[in-house]
Amino acid sequence: MIRITGTMRSCNPKAEETFLRRYDSEGRLIETRILSCEEDYAGGSYTRVSTDNGRTWGEWITDYNDDDGGRRGRIPGSKEGDELLGGCSPYFHDPATGCDVGVGSTFYYLNGHDVGYFAYWDKGEDNIRTHAYFSIRRPDGSGETRLIELEEGGADYNPADPRNPAFLDKNRAMAGDLVRLPDGDLAFNLFPTVRLCCAMAGVEVNAFFPSCPDLHNGLVVVRLHWNPEKNDYDMIFSTVIMLSDLQSSRCIMEPQTLILPDGRWIIVFRGSNTQVDVWHTRTDPTTPGFKWYVVSDDRGRTFSPPMPWHFDTREVVYSSASISSFARNL
Repeated sequence: MIRITGTMRSCNPKAEETFLRRYDSEGRLIETRILSCEEDYAGGSYTRVSTDNGRTWGEWITDYNDDDGGRRGRIPGSKEGDELLGGCSPYFHDPATGCDVGVGSTFYYLNGHDVGYFAYWDKGEDNIRTHAYFSIRRPDGSGETRLIELEEGGADYNPADPRNPAFLDKNRAMAGDLVRLPDGDLAFNLFPTVRLCCAMAGVEVNAFFPSCPDLHNGLVVVRLHWNPEKNDYDMIFSTVIMLSDLQSSRCIMEPQTLILPDGRWIIVFRGSNTQVDVWHTRTDPTTPGFKWYVVSDDRGRTFSPPMPWHFDTREVVYSSASISSFARNL
């Protein structure tokens, strides 16, 4: 998948334009154009197809467009204006099993994206509830989409009881970045809330990240290994990767993974030294803005403690709040 971000000028001068490219199971190149005019909330999505590897393209097809003021995720009958958005990413074809696989997230906005989402930033309210999903389509035509459960108990979304605490308050996580590994397995990144990460790691959340553990996320790498007896994938979870709120006010963001020729894994990610009073952040004006990294010597099962990304001279790399990527020097 290719991700290109930039500021667009053709529709709304304040919108961010993001392009995602992927190949489908028929070998066609699919390009999706996403517009975000309200922070990270996507207000429009358009898709086009190329059958000759990007030389020529079909017309843009509108997936959704909120310019008319509509709420595509509005929950019928919700007096509070709640919205439920998101879903699994486009399917990834696994030639080793013949299955199409997808991972993704749903976002439940209490009071809607235009009220509740901004109260998250302006008032520190816990108004965004994320849940991660795994989807599979097998060669025999069977398949399902299921909630990735990280806690005992909990429930999936039920439109008849949308604010069920067993749904809203359990298994809060996001999922994405599905890739095929050199050994043939698949893997994706899972982003549980910091509170849930601390529970998974056996860490006391009120000592490690007391400021706002429900508003931000850590990282777990999930390996998908095919189990022929189950006719399904086993999920193998890595150790939890986190930064305390003295190191980063927003824990871990935007990881990029590189697998070296010797088999070691390196994941680089950014933290944040943003100070937000309503989040009760514990960073201060002297907190540096680092890129951080972790290393795995066992194919992504366990990771070293996070360390600041550095040059060969050991001088650290200071970073803006930007998404990074790797480019091999051949």
